[in-house]
Amino acid sequence: MGKRNQIRPVQETDSPSSERGHHELGSNAVGWKVYDALQRLDSGGELSDPLEDMIEQSWKKSARKWFCFDSVLNPHSSAVRIWNRVFLLSLLCNTVVDPLFFYLLSVDTTLLCVYVQKAFAITVTALRTINDVLYLINMWLQFRTAYVSKSSLKLGIGALVTNPRKVAMNYVHILRGGLALDILAILPCPQIAIWILVPRLMTSGNTSRATTTLLCSLLFQFVIRLFRYFALVRRMQRVVGYIFWGSWWGFVLNLAAYCAAAHVFGALWYLFAVSRVFSCLAHHCERYPGCIPHYLACKPPIQFAKDPNISIGRLHWSQNVNVTLECVQDQKTFHHGIYWNALPLVVGTSVAEKIAFPIFWGLMTLSSFCNSLTPTDDLPETLFSLVLVMSGLMLFSALIGNIQVFFQSLWTRVDRMRARRQDLEWWMARRQLPIPLQERVDDYEQQHWAATRGIDEEAMTRDLPEGLRRDIKRYLCLDLVRKIPLFSYTDPLLLDILCERLRPVLFTRGLVLMRDGEPVRRLLLLVRGRLRNVHTFGGRPSVALLGPGDFTGEELLTWGLSRTADRNRLPLSTASLDCVDTVEAFALEADDLMYVTSHFQQRLQSKKLRHTIRHYSPHWRTWAAVTIQLTWRRYKEAAASRRARAPAGLPGQLTDRSRSDDQTRDKLRMYTAMFTSPKPQDY
Repeated sequence: MGKRNQIRPVQETDSPSSERGHHELGSNAVGWKVYDALQRLDSGGELSDPLEDMIEQSWKKSARKWFCFDSVLNPHSSAVRIWNRVFLLSLLCNTVVDPLFFYLLSVDTTLLCVYVQKAFAITVTALRTINDVLYLINMWLQFRTAYVSKSSLKLGIGALVTNPRKVAMNYVHILRGGLALDILAILPCPQIAIWILVPRLMTSGNTSRATTTLLCSLLFQFVIRLFRYFALVRRMQRVVGYIFWGSWWGFVLNLAAYCAAAHVFGALWYLFAVSRVFSCLAHHCERYPGCIPHYLACKPPIQFAKDPNISIGRLHWSQNVNVTLECVQDQKTFHHGIYWNALPLVVGTSVAEKIAFPIFWGLMTLSSFCNSLTPTDDLPETLFSLVLVMSGLMLFSALIGNIQVFFQSLWTRVDRMRARRQDLEWWMARRQLPIPLQERVDDYEQQHWAATRGIDEEAMTRDLPEGLRRDIKRYLCLDLVRKIPLFSYTDPLLLDILCERLRPVLFTRGLVLMRDGEPVRRLLLLVRGRLRNVHTFGGRPSVALLGPGDFTGEELLTWGLSRTADRNRLPLSTASLDCVDTVEAFALEADDLMYVTSHFQQRLQSKKLRHTIRHYSPHWRTWAAVTIQLTWRRYKEAAASRRARAPAGLPGQLTDRSRSDDQTRDKLRMYTAMFTSPKPQDY
């Protein structure tokens, strides 16, 4: 028995397991309805009407969701943007696939007839079908993709129309929508032409009409798809703003479009060459006795290789040496015009050669504005040459312009840097700055360019929303700020405010940042490099090296947190700072620090922060070192004095008097040292 027959009803009189089964089946009424329905089906019954309606409505809802247009897609979503790029690239690939149909016709030199390469035709048809499937998917998505209302474009980016019916009707509309053109573009015209129409026309003797039919069917859809391509690009730019981000994409797409145009013109050139060979064969067939137009088409017209059915009449026609010399080998008796160098391709079987050489011919012709072409007085050939000249002029000029714009966008910052360097050199020479000073300026410019590549980070983020700008600053600075012990235990909110107001700075080696007695204008948090901090006490310098993780300018922090400090006067520096090597740091200006300390003073009033400042402050370190040295020296002198007096047996009163004099001198020395080395102040 099947699984359906294994279902057993849950009895209400069972043990507590029945309640557990009731709960497992579902506490809602729908679960019991489905269970009862399965029981009736198991016993041979039928579903009740309410359950039938419920299941039917569920299926209809799913069908409307997946196969109809109840749900609307947001054109700003990442999935829709990715699909738009994929579809545009598929349209660009379609401009490469469609001209391949022109290469399917070839001439058999053995029997002097025309045939279609079957293996190549199958491959090209498969590629075209894949593109058609992608086009169908895009048509289905157009019914579900919201659009921007034109009436809402007066202000802002416009409002999206999300009504499913309006979205679908907008796509169906004859003028606004593109459903009609998409239907025309999706029709399998080239497949029908190459597999049905061309073979029939060739077997009926109308070989010239065969090439015309193939040309018209492909050009008709090619123009429609090209029009839809530009319309789609315009609509995407209006809705999304951009399609492919970056100048590299623009350069690659413009170059690909130029190569695609060369491929299209090369394929047309090959097809016209085949048509010219047809004309030559038809011209000689009319004059050759026993030749009928059916001999110009191989039998069968679509074949994998040169294996046609040979008849006596075809055999006699194929033995005409004059036809082979004039139509296939170009002995100058029949004027092939601009198609003479395509004759080896027409009679050849190599697909790679048939595609590669026409592309080269198209690139050479478009780039040289058809200077190497000498057309005949044939009207179609003359018109084709005119189109080539005009297209080459427009496409080549557009390509050169786009390449110029690309390189200008790529080298704009470099050119700006070079212009700035030239202006600096001219200015320094005019002001007669000394050579060492000029070298320092050049060194700074080089290191600043290496660090920033000419990008002004502050200007780039200035116009962004405040929240986005804060998140960017947090991402760039938070990890570095946390490495600095001063802010390792700071409140997260305060860290965000600090990151928002920190500014990256760069200093070159040997640069003096601050002198003793100058106002302290910024608090520096070192990221890379070393600073030399020099304190001078009583004419004696005390040197301390500051590295990554250290900070300087704590006078500014004490001034900002002090309630009695004069806000209009910056504190004076008690040390001088110079760069040992190249220094990268974050700077917190005095105004920004005042903003932080005035708004978050309670968060900064902590013993842990006070001890951290004392531990990493060069002023506190210097003061502590001086105090410890004085105490240690006093201890050593006192111990040496006791050891010197003990063997001499001096009287106690004299010893006490001498000890008192020594203590007085030590105190005087300590007070003198402490006055010359003032104790730093806490906030």
